[in-house]
Amino acid sequence: MRPKIKRSVIGRYLPMVFLMALIAIALLDLSGAPTVLAATNVFSFRMGHNEPIGSPMNNAYDEWVKILKERSGGRLNPSNFPAGQTGNYSQNIEASRLGTIEITSGGLDTEGKLSPVTTVLGLGYIVNSYEQLDKIFQGPLGKMLSDEMKKRTGVYVIAWGEAGFRNILSKKPILKLDDLKGVKIRVPESSVSLSLFKLMGGNATPVAYAELYTALQTGVVDAAEGTIADTLGFKFYEPTGHISFTNHQFNGKPIRVNGAWFDKLPADLQKILTDTAVEVFAKQCKANRDAEAGAIQKMKDLGVKFYTVDKAPFIKVGEQQQDEYAKNYPEAANLIKQIRALK
Repeated sequence: MRPKIKRSVIGRYLPMVFLMALIAIALLDLSGAPTVLAATNVFSFRMGHNEPIGSPMNNAYDEWVKILKERSGGRLNPSNFPAGQTGNYSQNIEASRLGTIEITSGGLDTEGKLSPVTTVLGLGYIVNSYEQLDKIFQGPLGKMLSDEMKKRTGVYVIAWGEAGFRNILSKKPILKLDDLKGVKIRVPESSVSLSLFKLMGGNATPVAYAELYTALQTGVVDAAEGTIADTLGFKFYEPTGHISFTNHQFNGKPIRVNGAWFDKLPADLQKILTDTAVEVFAKQCKANRDAEAGAIQKMKDLGVKFYTVDKAPFIKVGEQQQDEYAKNYPEAANLIKQIRALK
């Protein structure tokens, strides 16, 4: 005769049996083969920026998301939010500093008084060629700029992307500097862009990028300035129709990472994040340069008129802005001198 098992004993061991069964199920996939338990330390984060869908920059972000997930074995779980989904340009820059979004991209000129040295790269005609730019970003000046950004803002620059040189797009042709006088031209929410176009004689008006198409359409502004990639991607050529090759500023796109968030990542994931960023955005820079001629031809085929201008008077204004900036921010004077020497 079997001994009688008390109900209290069964009740004591039943939860343990149930737990062991759950673990066994978790360790088996549908084929019955053992598998690894899902990683408990998954780091989900947001990449929020204003790069247009279909642009070389956003294509790079999409590729980066995929590579990060693959090389981290799913431990890095980024989501890409392009075209201003997480806010306008200034909001995204501020959010990356605060950590409400972990990663964004944007020019160094947006630091303003917070970091006068890094803002130098936003000055008019401080950069005049891709060759000069490569010497800056790939040499000691690039590291210095990144270190300065970290010290001043708490944001790390882990890679350098780009959108190309900025040109003027307008409803009426801009063929010479005098044609800009009094023209209501949209500029970024940046002190250096405002000062540059005021020196050029334009009626410089900050407008959020997400609102620019409508602002051009309705006459809030009659001109704007930006890169070939953005002009095509956001279809800014539609309400304007004329583009002048002024190349007045270079639109660098440093990849900005919130430092406090980055520092909390395990060391191996930090390395994956930085290594893949350098890899992906080096390809992006090349893709952007390669795509520019095709983008111009697409807009020409759509009836957009392009103009080559005498840049000498424009460059003179840019140099005036550089001199005034060096006077107002003596700590930036040496960098201006070094960059000019690279031309």
